[in-house]
Amino acid sequence: LAHNGVLFLDEASEISPAVLDGLRAPLEDGEVRLARARREITYPARFQLVMAANPCRCAAEDPSKCVCRSTVRQDYLRNISGPLRDRLDIVLELSSQAAIIHTEDEESSQSIADRVAAARDRAACRWKSHGLSVIHNAAMSSTYLRRHCGADESAMALVGAYLAEGQLSQRGVDRCLKLAWTLSDLDGEDIPGLDHIARALNLRGEGF
Repeated sequence: LAHNGVLFLDEASEISPAVLDGLRAPLEDGEVRLARARREITYPARFQLVMAANPCRCAAEDPSKCVCRSTVRQDYLRNISGPLRDRLDIVLELSSQAAIIHTEDEESSQSIADRVAAARDRAACRWKSHGLSVIHNAAMSSTYLRRHCGADESAMALVGAYLAEGQLSQRGVDRCLKLAWTLSDLDGEDIPGLDHIARALNLRGEGF
């Protein structure tokens, strides 16, 4: 049902690990395969996954105010496996302290939408110039991206260092590159640089 749309899972920490891991293949292949006796049915399932979870059962942001046992808080997000985590492009910790009451000085939704539309147009035109039918960065072939459309030299060196040290998997490198291209398109740049890769790593929760 979420094909070509958004699949939003609230309270993701309460969902069975087996159910969450069932999303790994659809996220990778854009399809859901159901096998029944002598038949196999394939449904299209290319969606954007969004998950939300509290830091623990009592939902206390500050660990000092948490009433959960330390082991409970420590294990609360263990149902999100490493392989699934590796398929998430952006992992952010949000705080209620950043909530906004007055929005007079904030960028309007229309302005943001215009910037996103312009970035998507840049991506579509770029991949079309490569003879590809892809219209957005997330759908790009990882192999093609690495071989023909990497970031600049310093940015690729940083990614290579993370890969060599085991802080990024090969899948993590590919997703980092796609995210860096999107950041570059939002900035109106022709190629991702060191700043875009660094921001992509931070958005993926890798940090420095």
